[in-house]
Amino acid sequence: MRKIQIFIGMVCLVLSLFGFTREGRGQNENVGKSTEAKWEKYDWDMNGVEYFYDKESISYPSATTLQVRRQRVFPSGASYRNIVTVDQIDCDKGKYRYISIEVTNKDGSTEEFLKASQWAYISVGMPEDYFLREYCK
Repeated sequence: MRKIQIFIGMVCLVLSLFGFTREGRGQNENVGKSTEAKWEKYDWDMNGVEYFYDKESISYPSATTLQVRRQRVFPSGASYRNIVTVDQIDCDKGKYRYISIEVTNKDGSTEEFLKASQWAYISVGMPEDYFLREYCK
């Protein structure tokens, strides 16, 4: 339980460090969203967080950049139910960034952040590494 709290705290810290701003629904509501996502599980961690992606959302905005919609589902004791992101992965540089994040809290309320983060390196073993191996060829 303590590890989940630390993880959630780190997610909040990352959101604030990378300058995400909270936006109301409206003008950018459909950024990276398909009508019905078909979530495929691709990873999990020792804290009970499960990682899914929408295979149909995968696109290549440039020759070396992959874009994908992902979802993290948290265990029942966590403060969040899930977090859905639209991410870009730079296949050549081994970096990723968030384009948008939608957080669903334990009480069912949601918050959406529609500002891209800074690029961060992908290390072996990170969930993002899956996309480097499977989709960046």
